[in-house]
This record gives sequence, structure tokens and C-alpha cells, in this order.
Amino acid sequence: MSNHDGSYLLNEVLRLFEERGLFPTQATPAIQQILSDVVRLADEYDCNSHEILSGLGERFHVCESCTNPCEALEDGRCQSCNTED
Repeated sequence: MSNHDGSYLLNEVLRLFEERGLFPTQATPAIQQILSDVVRLADEYDCNSHEILSGLGERFHVCESCTNPCEALEDGRCQSCNTED
């Protein structure tokens, strides 16, 4: 069973950080690593990467599925993740 509430809470917290200027306005390796680390930690609590990164992944060029940095995302996912389905 997925922890949807936890995923959405993390998304809101990350958005608050962004709104308060704690994240850079452009994608950087540091912010991409932070997003990836949050998703990795949340995975231990059955959270979902696409819910955590919704609206953030595309802005910071992070795939909402695999959390790898990627400039060319389609619907929030990299080409590799889109071809897996």
C-alpha cells in the first residue's frame, strides 16, 4: 500500500522551500541531488516518486520516475522511463 499522504506532504514541503527561495531558480546538480535523496529516503516509507516530484521534476530537470537528472522530459519522465511502459 502506497503512502500517498506522505508523498503529497513531501511535495508541499519541497514547494514551500522553493517559494521561500531555499532552492535556486534554475536546475543545478545540487538541487537535483537533494530531490533524488528525498525520494530515496521516502521510498523507505512507501512514498511515490512521481507524487513527490509532481510539478518540481520538470522545473528542475529530474525524472519523476527514476529521479535521474534529464533535460528532455516528457510528462515528467525521461525517455528511458517512458519506453519502459
